[in-house]
Amino acid sequence: MNMKKGFLPVFLCAAMASYAGSAHKTMRSAIVEAEGFSFYEENKTMADLREQALADAKREAMQKAQSYLKTITRVENFQLSYDLIEIEAEGYVRILQIQDLGIGEDKRYHCRIQAEIAYEIPVIQNPDSARVLESAQAPLTVKVWTEKSEYKTGEEVKIYIRGNKDFYARVVYMDVEKKMIMILPNLYRKTHFFKAEETITIPAPDDKFKLRVRPPLGEEKIWVYASTAPLGSIDTQELGNSLLEVKNDLKSLGTRTRSIEIFAPGQETAGVPTEVSSGKDNYIKKNGEEFFEATHSITTK
Repeated sequence: MNMKKGFLPVFLCAAMASYAGSAHKTMRSAIVEAEGFSFYEENKTMADLREQALADAKREAMQKAQSYLKTITRVENFQLSYDLIEIEAEGYVRILQIQDLGIGEDKRYHCRIQAEIAYEIPVIQNPDSARVLESAQAPLTVKVWTEKSEYKTGEEVKIYIRGNKDFYARVVYMDVEKKMIMILPNLYRKTHFFKAEETITIPAPDDKFKLRVRPPLGEEKIWVYASTAPLGSIDTQELGNSLLEVKNDLKSLGTRTRSIEIFAPGQETAGVPTEVSSGKDNYIKKNGEEFFEATHSITTK
């Protein structure tokens, strides 16, 4: 499906609910910061020291993440069970950012990492227990839906998202030709922070574009990235009608989105709530941040 001026063919996903749409995939994770050290020895190369320090940092990241997950999965005196997930070949700890700090006065090599630990919550069959996930105290859950799963040429698509707690989000649409467009935030609606239980419509009545089905037809996909902290920056190019084309590949888009923004004191933080940005070097909480990703597809014909 080609991009047409003022229009965009699209779809979106459903997460943790029975909304319209076809096959969908969700991923939950915790993002933490950790530090690692290794003692200097004459028979060790800098590469050896760095490798050992990174291994130490990954162990600390896993410990912090497990402690954090126990906290966020306890809701209203109900302990949700969860399982850790290996992320491809990277094991249980995926490094998003590395800061090499070198050898200090204590003769230890020092590094700091930002890391992601993925997990899943087994399907809850009991309706009363399942409703626990809708609580603001539960792990971040962002529901995404469209009105139906199949659209014909000329039909307009509206996407809806809603989170169980305050969250930051980025919504990216991929057409049949694998072109990725960031539809929220966009140049007209720049907000990326949303309140709990508020239903967000894309496009909104005041947006400068519509989502209308046009050839080529086939499977359309939407990625929804959401977090309790502001998302990392990505490379984009203005496309027109307030939309932005994503210039990163899909893997880089996911990694950079997960790399939480770090600001120096006093640096411009437009669009970030005052209680988040004021007087802080960095958005990430001491214990961790939550991340939620949903991928979904519809059929256009």
